[in-house]
Formats: sequence, C-alpha cells, structure tokens
Amino acid sequence: TMDQFFSFSAVDAAAPTGWVIILSTLANAVLSAGALCLIVERAKKCLDFAFTSHFVHLCACSLYEGLPSNWEWWVLNTASLIIMAVVGEYLCMRRELREIRISDFLSVRSPSSTV
Repeated sequence: TMDQFFSFSAVDAAAPTGWVIILSTLANAVLSAGALCLIVERAKKCLDFAFTSHFVHLCACSLYEGLPSNWEWWVLNTASLIIMAVVGEYLCMRRELREIRISDFLSVRSPSSTV
C-alpha cells in the first residue's frame, strides 16, 4: 500500500512488517547506487543526486502524513542516503578509472583513411 512507501509510522523496528520495510529500503539504496552509476556517470555528482532523491522522498512523506517524527524513519533514511552515495561513488570511480585501450581506437578506421 501507499503507507509502506510514504508513512513514517510504518517504519517500526518492533514489528515484522517494519523490518520488511527497513530491509527493502536498504536493498533499494544498493540498487539505486547501481542506477547512479548508469544515470549520473560521475562520482562527483553521486552525493547530490542521492540527496535530491531522498529530499524528494522526504517532501512526499511530509505531504502524505506530515513531517516525520519517528526517529527510526530518520535513521533509516540517513543510512539509505549514505549507502546510496558511497556505493554509487565507488561504482562510478571504478568505471571512471577503467583502462582505456589504445587498440580499440587503432582498429577503427576513419572513412578518409581508406584508399
């Protein structure tokens, strides 16, 4: 339901459904970090994109049920933001630092080079 996405009261470490939401939010942070690598492509921009997506989620939650007052919600979303930003930056840095093979460029011939 929509409560699982936008209700801060649904995040409850004492309830089994709360743990499902907690684990799915953390798994979403890891998967979103992979999406950061594909969408953002720059390690410098990962923190900004992660913060923006979490800020939009905070705004949506505030419109749905008011400003979150549950400390578990704040801890979960802070941890999710950190995981998404750090893992996303790591994946982007690995991608940026890959070796560029010169042989790939030498094998491609321009149309003017053929006689």
